Amino acid sequence: MFVKLTILTFYHRVFPNPRFRIIVKVLFVFFILWHISVWGVTTFGCLPVRKWWVTETPGHCINLLPFGIVANLINILSDFFVFLMPVPLLWKLKVSVAKRITLCCLFSLGLA
Repeated sequence: MFVKLTILTFYHRVFPNPRFRIIVKVLFVFFILWHISVWGVTTFGCLPVRKWWVTETPGHCINLLPFGIVANLINILSDFFVFLMPVPLLWKLKVSVAKRITLCCLFSLGLA
């Protein structure tokens, strides 16, 4: 989560486009809320919580397999979305195609 938030903060500082900045702010809030919700599910997935560590404790746990698949799918898709966010803005720059490709590569490597 913190890596994504850092990248979004960088995007917010680099790109002055108001619409792009709104998207960055919405994603920032989404990632914070997503992280809190995933933490909550994984922390309180067993009632009582002690059942995570002591399986003989009476109680019940949720099935983490479907939750894990959905959570990881959302994380992977959001990684690609954050990765590709600056490409349309970089592609609209009035520089040569070679420089646009170079900029896209630099942003994809995190070197910009």
